[in-house]
Amino acid sequence: MIEQLASLLPEREVVAGLVPFVVLTSILALGAVAAAAAARVVAALARTKPRPNYGPGPQGILIFGNALELPTENDFLVYTTWAKKWGA
Repeated sequence: MIEQLASLLPEREVVAGLVPFVVLTSILALGAVAAAAAARVVAALARTKPRPNYGPGPQGILIFGNALELPTENDFLVYTTWAKKWGA
């Protein structure tokens, strides 16, 4: 029964493994073009956008900000010294 159904399907003349390779490389090429375009947009926005004036305070690092400087013990003492230092 299965052989009869299989004989009804048209046979494909495709080189084994070529179609998945072409599809994969197309997807990778489109992804590379999209990433390059996104990088150009981000770079253009970074050049034209003015930096905000946050006032005095410690300079944070990218992504983490000042999270690594937060105290784990005696936080009230640290916040008091920061208030004196940075004028809060």
